[in-house]
Amino acid sequence: MIFQFGYSQESSDSTEIIHVFKEDYKTMVTHDINKHKSFCTEDYLLIENDAIWNMEREAIDYKKKEHRVIERNDHFDFKYIKVETTPLTQSTS
Repeated sequence: MIFQFGYSQESSDSTEIIHVFKEDYKTMVTHDINKHKSFCTEDYLLIENDAIWNMEREAIDYKKKEHRVIERNDHFDFKYIKVETTPLTQSTS
């Protein structure tokens, strides 16, 4: 599973990345697509089980499952987080 979040640009923000990841994951239980969207960038993609999900596809899935009652006990064991910065604009001079 690959998530691309629009929050951290500094490696010191890895704690915030983990927090956002865990909070976003909870939206799969509550089916709160608006909260899920608030955690994601405009170009968000989820790659899972050889399928590529964009936000539109996830919104359809969230709506379809909104009446399901889900009980989950998620556990995440992050071994490594790498934050890469990219320039927002490139100089032409």
